[in-house]
Amino acid sequence: MTMKLRDIILGALILSALSGFVSQQTQIPSAKLKKTPTLEQIVDTSVKKELRNFKGYEDPMYHKHDEHILEVAEKLNKKFENFPGYDQSNPMLIKSMIIQESGSNNHREAFMHDPMQIANQGDYGLDVLQESDIYTRLGIEDISKDFRRFAHSQRVNGSWDYSGNHLVENEKRLEIMDVEHSILGGTIFLAYKKFKYGSNGKPIASRTWKEAVKRYNGTEEYANAVFSRLDQ
Repeated sequence: MTMKLRDIILGALILSALSGFVSQQTQIPSAKLKKTPTLEQIVDTSVKKELRNFKGYEDPMYHKHDEHILEVAEKLNKKFENFPGYDQSNPMLIKSMIIQESGSNNHREAFMHDPMQIANQGDYGLDVLQESDIYTRLGIEDISKDFRRFAHSQRVNGSWDYSGNHLVENEKRLEIMDVEHSILGGTIFLAYKKFKYGSNGKPIASRTWKEAVKRYNGTEEYANAVFSRLDQ
């Protein structure tokens, strides 16, 4: 073997040995590798926030609006917590009002579109929510524009019509009321009815929730029915 050939072979052996050494030093043990968690592992999508159902209304459909109710109640309670005499709104009160408004079997369409029944033709809930005054009085963001895109529900053959056949008002094409805005608007309207206002239009005192519920609908019977359900 010539000197030159021997040097080439020796160099190749050294490079091979060094390559193996580096590989061993930089290799990450498989036990220490971290796998990226899946979305399902980060968020348990099976967990839902639910309120209890009332006696006689045990069907799972009555859980359908629970998350909206909880979200709205939390936001408004936080907003109004420092108002004069304000006591926290119970999400179950809102749920009981929804049952009273649209929970019966012959009101399923209303329950799925306007559970708080704020958009019925002839009632003025939606009219109030479409103007800025209520938001100015309560000191909350003016979302009257959001409510101006909704039509008043028409009564057809004894039932409120959500087919979309009567959505033109004042030559404007409008939308059917949806669950999210019905619950939000109904709860804002309830809070509006709860407060007493001073000469400057701002809240100066708070009524009881039962008084507010009565003023929401206008009758003692309505308020009694809503509150009796809470004791079940």
